[in-house]
Amino acid sequence: MSTEAEANKPPDRTRRAVILATVGIFLILGLVLLFLLVAVPLRETHTVVQKLRSRYSVRPMESIAMLGGPERAAHRLVTYLHLPRWVKTDRQTATYLLGFCGPRAVPTLIKALADTDVYVRRRAGSSLGRIDPKAKEAAPALIKALNDTDRVVRFRAARALVQIGPDAKEAMPALIKALSDTGQSVRHCAAQALGRIGPEAKEAAPALIKALGDTHRDVRRNAAWALGKIGPGAKEAVPALIKALSDTETTDPAAKSLRKIMPAAREAVPAFIEALDDTNMAVRSRVARMLGEIGTEAKAAVPALVRTLGDRNAFVRVAAAEALGEIGPEAKEAVPALVKALGDEEAWVRARAAETLGKIGPEARAAVPALAKALGDAYAGMRYAAAEALGGIGPGAKATVPALEKLLEDPAPPVSAAAAEALKKIRGSKSSP
Repeated sequence: MSTEAEANKPPDRTRRAVILATVGIFLILGLVLLFLLVAVPLRETHTVVQKLRSRYSVRPMESIAMLGGPERAAHRLVTYLHLPRWVKTDRQTATYLLGFCGPRAVPTLIKALADTDVYVRRRAGSSLGRIDPKAKEAAPALIKALNDTDRVVRFRAARALVQIGPDAKEAMPALIKALSDTGQSVRHCAAQALGRIGPEAKEAAPALIKALGDTHRDVRRNAAWALGKIGPGAKEAVPALIKALSDTETTDPAAKSLRKIMPAAREAVPAFIEALDDTNMAVRSRVARMLGEIGTEAKAAVPALVRTLGDRNAFVRVAAAEALGEIGPEAKEAVPALVKALGDEEAWVRARAAETLGKIGPEARAAVPALAKALGDAYAGMRYAAAEALGGIGPGAKATVPALEKLLEDPAPPVSAAAAEALKKIRGSKSSP
């Protein structure tokens, strides 16, 4: 019986052959499946990447769409970048494309910032900048990249930190250091990044003040802008920003920054007063207006503004008159000079002087005779300003009532309306709404 069973049993060699054949079939099927799931998509990814490399054949977002949209494209590109180095791939272009895939691409781009290929590092920096604030987890790697041996990598790392904004505050020490970089593009992005951080970057103020003297205009402009973004915490920058007003490249950002720092700039009124003697007309004009913005707390500047009423430039004279008006009754010592300005050769200077006398109010009653004369000025704007000023002085200007009544028939409606309003104020009636 046992002999018969042994005779019917298949030989070991046959059984092994069957097993090997089965394993072989499964192995082939596995390889086919692997090829379909991995190799084919990778080949497709490579084709899309190569198409993008030829800049005029396809656009980045079209490439992302070809790869199945941002989420799927990120997965495919990350897989593509993780292929062994001996596999021929276009890692630079793939790294560039990851910048259009959103936050999912950030970990791979962080790795790419340390790649041995400088062109991959460059692409990684620009891609992280494109992802904007969502790339904030890349800040430590970008900080490290600010010390890269390649200037373009440093520039793109700084630019990415600009886009990250306030979340990049941990980069402040590195950005302050970058303000001294040999590349001007790195310096101007470093200044911009510090400005984007905002008030928390006040420790960068001394370095930004130094950057106001940079040889490149973009660095100076961004430094001036950044100091304004820091705000009152950068009050130590006021003298340097006033000086920057004389630089035609930094005049506007310096002026805007001074206004933002203004709550703390009251302490710098002496520096503003000194700047009223600047040789640059634009500086004198802007400084005068800023003293006006400070208002009554700039009372100490009244003597200097009185002197500026005699400036050789009409724009400066107007700015000085307006500033005295903003200081208001505290500028009463300017009344004689303003009365003199009512005879200025420029009509608009005369009009501003009259308006200022009205803002000083009853304290300017010594100007009533001159204002009464101004009611007959050929310039309608001057007649209007004189009538308003007399209303501002109030009952102390009652001697001008006949002249104001005559002005009710003025051909210019605004002038007759101003005369009617002035009469109400002089006579003690309530103003019309």
